[in-house]
Amino acid sequence: MIKFILTLLIPAVQMTLFTSEPPFKKNQKNFARVKQAYSEKESSVKSIFLKSKVDINSFDLFIRAFKKENLLQNFGIL
Repeated sequence: MIKFILTLLIPAVQMTLFTSEPPFKKNQKNFARVKQAYSEKESSVKSIFLKSKVDINSFDLFIRAFKKENLLQNFGIL
């Protein structure tokens, strides 16, 4: 049952979130905390991807957080 839900959920999320990424990302960078995070972390994240030989623009990433359960899930597609 969970596999079935994920099979439906992941493509739906990709179509809605990832196709609208540039305006969303640009809008988010207007916030002080996001600007600070980019200035502090962007270069180190890019270097990790470079060392791993993964193009930072060639994959999709879905991050899901459950606050009560203190759980963070990551799904990536190359």
